[in-house]
Amino acid sequence: MPFTSTRVFHPRWAQHLASVADDTHNVTVKITAGSTGGGWSPTSGATQPTVTVLHEGPAIIEYDAQSGAHNTVLADQQVVTRTVTVGLGRTAPVIPQGARVTVTAVDDNTLPALVGRVFVVAAVVAPSHGVEQTLSCVDDQTNQPS
Repeated sequence: MPFTSTRVFHPRWAQHLASVADDTHNVTVKITAGSTGGGWSPTSGATQPTVTVLHEGPAIIEYDAQSGAHNTVLADQQVVTRTVTVGLGRTAPVIPQGARVTVTAVDDNTLPALVGRVFVVAAVVAPSHGVEQTLSCVDDQTNQPS
């Protein structure tokens, strides 16, 4: 029986284990926020979109096999969405809801078809075990680059 002052786990165990989670990252992503299309100014005409890069770096992507695909009709168009979990490193900045996650590269263990996919952040999950930042995203499979 250990002494009552003895800890079984290191007080900063999540910080120590974060490198293990980082080693599982198999894609590179670019996360942006802001307008994806230009606007219009009454005085100067067309305006350029304002997109801010929030984070570029390694990540892990996992499709939710439990929920599957969601089919719906919006504006007389068939829309198919899937829930995707994106895991970022512990040191990544906090990503806001509505940001766009674009897969820019994959490693040899990942299907190349993932490159170019764009996911929209639906929620930022704050787990009590802070090994990585987890984003719950939506993959609109109708409007993806081919």
